[in-house]
Order: sequence, then structure tokens, then C-alpha cells
Amino acid sequence: MTTDMNEALAGLDAIDWTALHHAYGAAGDVPGQLRGLTAEDAGERKKALHHLYGNIFHQGSRYQASAVAVPFLAALAANAALPGRVEVLGLLASLAIGYDETHLPGGVDVIGWREDVEKFRVKDPAQIAVEYDEWVSQARDEVERRVREMGRAMFDFEGQLQAADAEIATYDAVRQELLTSALQGGGGRSRKSPAPVGKPSRMSGWYLTRLRTGVTSRSGAMLVRFARLCLT
Repeated sequence: MTTDMNEALAGLDAIDWTALHHAYGAAGDVPGQLRGLTAEDAGERKKALHHLYGNIFHQGSRYQASAVAVPFLAALAANAALPGRVEVLGLLASLAIGYDETHLPGGVDVIGWREDVEKFRVKDPAQIAVEYDEWVSQARDEVERRVREMGRAMFDFEGQLQAADAEIATYDAVRQELLTSALQGGGGRSRKSPAPVGKPSRMSGWYLTRLRTGVTSRSGAMLVRFARLCLT
């Protein structure tokens, strides 16, 4: 691992990852997977990325460890020498906004997203249970009733609220990196004052400059997703 890569992952071991959770429990394996993104062997990098998607973005869900991993992912992506850099950007964009189709056709409504979470937070779980019972009773046939009963049985108010909070926290973590990171070709994390909301960060500007030099269309897609975050 180069010096720049080491700098990008500075502080990684200072975090008690085993006290954080991801899709499969304690997140003690995340540091190794983050380091795996810097491996010279393409197969090892692919494996590390696969595990990170499965752990901190499992089927679109985000967890405690998701937001904590963001600064390290962003710092790695700041290094021009990082192999598979576009894939790391893709993971960051996914962590921030989830699956693109969720936000079609209107785009990411972050204000509405936050409002929905706060509305859910103040709901009475007992009242939600009553609403579920009514929903089950309105099933058109036995098959639909069983499906709805399963949905009612699986509902977990606290779990759903934690998941919603983790999504917002991870979005905020990515956006903060976008607004504060210089990304001018070197590694390491910048902690300069964030750009005003609505102004493109130097991160997006850096990628735009390089996209003009003719990189892949996939990188262009990553830029579009990141630019949307910068302006939200």
C-alpha cells in the first residue's frame, strides 16, 4: 500500500468497528475490506468491493457502519492512483441515495425524505398495529390475507426507525465529504469549510475536468450522481 493510501485510511484502526453493526452483525471485517480496495490484485479488489456492498449496502439498506465507512471511501477515491476508483465512487453514490430507480422520475427529494422520517418517528407503534390489523382485514382473498399477515408480523418499529436514521446519516456523511473534500489528485481527507449549499464542490469540479479529457461513460454516470448530491 502506498503512502497516500495509508494516509487515506489513517484512523481506520482507531474506530471500534466491532461496536458497530452492518447487515451481518458486528462490522469488525470492514477495515480489512476497505484495505482490500487498495490491493494490487484485481480479484482481491473485486472481492473487497463485493463484501462492502453486501455488508454496508445490503439490498439497498444502510447501517451504523455505513456512515462511518464513508470518509475512508471518499479519501481512497481522492487518490488518482487508486485502482477501480470509479467502482468506489459508485459505492459512495449508492450509499448516499440508494437505488436510482427509487427516486425516479423526480430525483432525490431530500427535504421530503427527512420529513417522512420525522413523521414516522413520532408515530405511536400501537396505532400502527391497529392500522396493520385494518389493512389485513381488507384483504381480497386468503392468499392476500396471508401475505399481509406476514407483513404485519415482520413490522418492527424500532428497527425500521433505526434503518431510516442510518440512511439519512449515510447520505449526510457522503454529502459532507463532497462539500469538504478538495480531491485534486492527492489522497487524504480535507476538512476545510464546506461549500455553500447549492454550489458545486471541488470534488465534482475535479471529476468534471477529467471527464472532459475523455474517460468512460460509466465515470460520467458517477459524476451525474455526485453532482446531484452536491446541489441538494
